[in-house]
Amino acid sequence: MISQCCASSIMGNNKRLLYYVRVFYNITISIELDKKSLTKDEIGNIIMSNRLDKEIDHMGIPKIFESEYRFCKIVWKHEPIKSGSLSKLCAEELGWKNSTTYTVIKRLSERGVIKNENSTVTSLVKEDEAREAEIEELLENKFDGSCPDFLAAFIRKGKLSDKDIEELQTMIDNLRAQ
Repeated sequence: MISQCCASSIMGNNKRLLYYVRVFYNITISIELDKKSLTKDEIGNIIMSNRLDKEIDHMGIPKIFESEYRFCKIVWKHEPIKSGSLSKLCAEELGWKNSTTYTVIKRLSERGVIKNENSTVTSLVKEDEAREAEIEELLENKFDGSCPDFLAAFIRKGKLSDKDIEELQTMIDNLRAQ
């Protein structure tokens, strides 16, 4: 599905038509084509085939919303998984109806988070990539990009065990050694 799609064209020096298509978050892409006119559906198919209709965060990872993340955790744990089996797991673990599961499969496939080929679902975005993107977004939105402010807020809660502190210290020491 294309959101906020608009297209304009100009004739390039080589007489080929360039289409500029605006998709999610005002990201503009250009498509160079020999054909002089395209329907909105044809433009949409080109975008879909090139996975250019993603909602993209600043790390280049499609945005995964909370309920989608819970769904993705099931996919990551069981992939590759048949869509029918995934639907059963979503019913058991999330309380979803089949139609909800298939809607989310379609939506995440369109955004390039997962792939559904021959009724087999696999992830295109790995769990660690999704986590890193979420942490980066949290840092930017809530802490103005300041990792020390984030850590200070986290540490103030006092929920760090001695083992946690040792692991953090080891990570810091390893960073310094690089």
